[in-house]
Amino acid sequence: MTATAAVTSDKVRFHVVGDVLMDVLATGLPRIPNWEEDTTADSVQCQPGGSAFNTAVHLASLIGKRGSVCFHGCVGCDSFGALLRSKLVECQVEPHLIERPLLSTGSCLVLSGGDEVSSGRSFVTCSGASGTLVMEDLAEVLREELMNIEPASRVHIHWGGCYDYNSTLRTALPNSMKELRHLAESRGVALSLSADPNATDAHHIEGLAETLDQLDLFKGNHTEARLLTGESDTKEALKEIVARGVGRCSAAITAGGQGASCLLSPMAAAAAAAAAASTAAASAAAATGVKAVEISEIAEVGSFHVKAYDCTGAGDACSAGLLAGWAGLRMPLQQSLRLGCAAGAANCKTVGGCSTPLTMHDLLGLISRQEVSGDSEIIAKLQDIVKLI
Repeated sequence: MTATAAVTSDKVRFHVVGDVLMDVLATGLPRIPNWEEDTTADSVQCQPGGSAFNTAVHLASLIGKRGSVCFHGCVGCDSFGALLRSKLVECQVEPHLIERPLLSTGSCLVLSGGDEVSSGRSFVTCSGASGTLVMEDLAEVLREELMNIEPASRVHIHWGGCYDYNSTLRTALPNSMKELRHLAESRGVALSLSADPNATDAHHIEGLAETLDQLDLFKGNHTEARLLTGESDTKEALKEIVARGVGRCSAAITAGGQGASCLLSPMAAAAAAAAAASTAAASAAAATGVKAVEISEIAEVGSFHVKAYDCTGAGDACSAGLLAGWAGLRMPLQQSLRLGCAAGAANCKTVGGCSTPLTMHDLLGLISRQEVSGDSEIIAKLQDIVKLI
């Protein structure tokens, strides 16, 4: 299937690039066993996975007919590869999967469990074909996409999971992004990245800092932000990331049950201020002396409380919600991150990273039940969307 179908309206076309794996999930473990030990699991099952793959599936479900999603990755010529391709088609994601005949499709053993006091996960990854994705696999189709954008169309390229499986792609990414940035500059194309390493070693994000000045949005968790900036304080890490983004890159940092924070770049803040000034709502607020939200300040977003069964893919679902709001619906970054947090929490209620694609109806229900100050505008927006489905 071609990845360069023309988009001729304001609908956004997403290209999600990165890892695609078959997850073997052992959930409900009372603890992670040591060497020479055994333990029991509530269930052991195979589910489609990979950070970027999960994000693409959820994103397509969330944006529906308001846009389209194309996924780029590598699989083997085997039954797992065929299953993953079928999952993409089933979920209305255009598969752009490159087959590696001599390699098996990547897989990941996920051990998940614990109790109310202590819970967590461990991973055993065989990247297989997924780890062979290189820029040469992507450059032509992405360059063609950018060269053929129709007027009033929007394209968003998101990189996910590429900082865990492939050092070749990781080290080549900064220079390749510069080429894409040059093409994107005059064509309304946005670039975002979520590092998504399973481990917490510094080498897993090698080269990431060099991409920040090419991005429009960076999304990571607290550990990734600390490794990237050396700052253990989230606010300082946000400031450092935005500073390294030379005026372009906004940032969002998640902290699991502690919520998330975000900071708009100066360029994005100026654009948001100009857009707000042109609306009737902004004019009315100015007339009554109501102070507008300080869009260039660090904004904090609360978490959601759910009965979590499996946290696999929570961060990937969060990325999908964030992108659906920010790039798909043109919502402010803080509201989009709230949508992302809702998506991450909702995904913890099922087994697997994307076994049950999330819908806007799911997020509307969760946000409505746990509404906090500032959610009314999000709820109204989602209610309008749900009515059209």
